[in-house]
Amino acid sequence: ESRSVIPTVQMPADLSHPDQADLVVMPYIPSINGYDLFARPQEITDWGIFQAMQGLSWEQSMQLLQKVAVALASLHTNKLSWGEAILQNVVFTPEKVPLWVDAEMAYRNMTWEREQATDVRNLAVSSLGSFANGDRHSFDQDEVLHTLLTVQSAEVLTDLDRLCAEQMDWRQARVFEHFGKYRLGAKNRAHFEDCKVAIRGKLKELL
Repeated sequence: ESRSVIPTVQMPADLSHPDQADLVVMPYIPSINGYDLFARPQEITDWGIFQAMQGLSWEQSMQLLQKVAVALASLHTNKLSWGEAILQNVVFTPEKVPLWVDAEMAYRNMTWEREQATDVRNLAVSSLGSFANGDRHSFDQDEVLHTLLTVQSAEVLTDLDRLCAEQMDWRQARVFEHFGKYRLGAKNRAHFEDCKVAIRGKLKELL
């Protein structure tokens, strides 16, 4: 709740119950999921009030993605990390404002710099995976990374480079195979490692 960018709603007294002590209530906000928008727009059958987002051009997609990156950088500025910074956890309002949702995961035993770097890496891999899985036959990987990374601080980018240079140990590999690749949007571990190499290549230009 402390990390939510959406104001919570006070539970009405007549609906409160001891078994619901940990329940968090939020207002309904019309929205469209970031992963659905970029990776599988062809599966959206009813665009409703989001007609303006149907058939986005590449330039429009990058404009929205930049808003997501700026929103993540803003969280970091306010000393908040997200824990699972992936496009599946981003929704857009009808006004094309990105909101980070599903703040149920948190980092443990990490420095503040590493928390930020992990957020950015996960968003980058998720974005690359989303566009690779989307209905476009090709996409500009370099532009995706440029859009995401140029709004981050030099300190975060420096630790991001260190993070992407690290190899998984066997525990991390097991977690990735059973959970990470599906959430991150990477096709497999090789694709994940390719994304890390691409991120480091872009960082050489920026640092």
